[in-house]
Amino acid sequence: MSVTENQQTGGRGGWLKPVILITVVIVLLVLARTLGLGEKLGELKNWIQGLGPAGPVVFY
Repeated sequence: MSVTENQQTGGRGGWLKPVILITVVIVLLVLARTLGLGEKLGELKNWIQGLGPAGPVVFY
C-alpha cells in the first residue's frame, strides 16, 4: 500500500490490526479461565501419567 492509499483510508490499518489481535487474545484468556482449561489440562496430564509407559503412545 502506498502512502497516498494509506492516507485515503485514514491510516486505520496501522492501529486496527493490533487492537483486534489484543482483543482476541484477551477473549481467549477469559474463555480459558471461565471454562477451567488449566484444571482440565492438569487432569489430562494425570490421566496420561496414570497409563504408565503406554501414556505417551495413547496420547499421540
